[in-house]
Order: sequence, then C-alpha cells, then structure tokens
Amino acid sequence: MTGCSRRRDEGMGIRALLLCDPHNPLGRCYPRDTIIASMRLCSKYGIHLLSDELYAMLIYDVSNKDAVPFTSALFFDGSEYIQKTICMCFMA
Repeated sequence: MTGCSRRRDEGMGIRALLLCDPHNPLGRCYPRDTIIASMRLCSKYGIHLLSDELYAMLIYDVSNKDAVPFTSALFFDGSEYIQKTICMCFMA
C-alpha cells in the first residue's frame, strides 16, 4: 500500500477504503479471502472499511457454478480483523 504510506508522509491521510460488494456494474462478488485481506489492510493502517452492499440481494446468474457467492462484511467477527467496519445498505 505504497500510496497510503506516501499520502501519510505528505500529511494527507487516507481515512477509509470503499469496497463495493457486489461490484457495480459487473455484479461480481468478492471472495471471502479478499474481504478479510481488506479488513486486515484497514486495521494495519487504522482506516475504516466502508462496505457498500447496496446490490447484495440481486442475483444475476445462479447457473454459473464458478460464481463467488455474496458474503456481507458483517458476516465476519470484526474483532479478529478490524474494529472500524461500516456496512451501507440503502434502498435504491
């Protein structure tokens, strides 16, 4: 995370990482390992993880056996990975 370190050195700290899950506009979901890695990264740098889960209930292609199923950031025990998780689920 060179960019984060560089911004901190310049006095312009990064406060959050935004994760759109499922991805918009592709509808792809992030694997559990990616979500956990994002939480650990945020914990390492003391920043918030903003998990935008607006499209979580939309299922596009259930016949694709290789598709990654949706897993909310709230599913994980945050105390193990991160303390600053904000989950956003709005009505569109």
